[in-house]
Amino acid sequence: MGSDGRYGYRVGHMAVASDTPLPGLPESRIVTPEWRVCLTSPTRVPRRSLEYHAWTFPGGRTWLRFRRAGERRVLVFPGIAQFVVDEQARQVSARLDAGAAACRARQALVHHVLPLLAGRRRLVLHGSAVADAGGVVAFVGDGGSGKSTLAAAMGQAGWRLVADDAVMLSEGRPLRVYPVGTSLRLLDDTISRVLHAGPSGYARLHPRSPKRHVPIDETCRLRRATAAERLRAVYLLEPAPARGGAICVDDVRPADAVRRLFQAAFEMWIDDPAHVARTFHRVTRLVTDVGVRRLGVPGRYARLDEVIAAVTRDLMAG
Repeated sequence: MGSDGRYGYRVGHMAVASDTPLPGLPESRIVTPEWRVCLTSPTRVPRRSLEYHAWTFPGGRTWLRFRRAGERRVLVFPGIAQFVVDEQARQVSARLDAGAAACRARQALVHHVLPLLAGRRRLVLHGSAVADAGGVVAFVGDGGSGKSTLAAAMGQAGWRLVADDAVMLSEGRPLRVYPVGTSLRLLDDTISRVLHAGPSGYARLHPRSPKRHVPIDETCRLRRATAAERLRAVYLLEPAPARGGAICVDDVRPADAVRRLFQAAFEMWIDDPAHVARTFHRVTRLVTDVGVRRLGVPGRYARLDEVIAAVTRDLMAG
């Protein structure tokens, strides 16, 4: 439990107290939370706010709007909820849209809002990560590029799962990655073809979601990392031909790597020049200290073993 009788969670480096359970996050006893989450009672959303940023699907439809009302931020997930972020009070509250399921609001909070909050003081990348004795390997790419599928396949091959969707990095040197979450979010086909399990045994993220929660446990021969570990390598996932040809692992020009990783960062304060400069510095340091490679991923489950073998060879060569 957290302070004041609330539920306590550790989201990477960040201590969070919530007035309602947040499935998918590891529970922790929190004495002094960095953020408090209030979901049980509807909040008042500022009537006037200025939109300054938006996230869209590839087809152009907006799925997250960033608004500012004085010193507060409002994150608008159309058809789901509006989250009011009060940085001075260190509090997040929400108002669900009419007819929206509470579970969808909790998913938006866990997988998007909390990583955005963590991005205020750390670099947080949209990606997945696994670890072996040599350290953490992170995969960064666009939605649908295969990050979670590759992480699940590597988990089956004996790697420990560190993160799915949000890769949270430390500030010091060497760079470390915090373990985040207790489950993977996978499509039915991935559960069947990679984990060799029946999808119906796992709950959907919400009634309309194509993905399901898969706990990281021995049921599917998956192990979860429990402590921050050194970041060993970062791979940018790119689509590759589904059939034939070797799996390509290539160098990325530092300038291109910085651009791609900056675009992949969870950023709420994109309108704050000082914050943007800090994020740019963090990304540049990551590229300088760790290096970034490009990994071609064919869209076929049958070739996942080849992808894992290519990553292993590249790590050994490096």
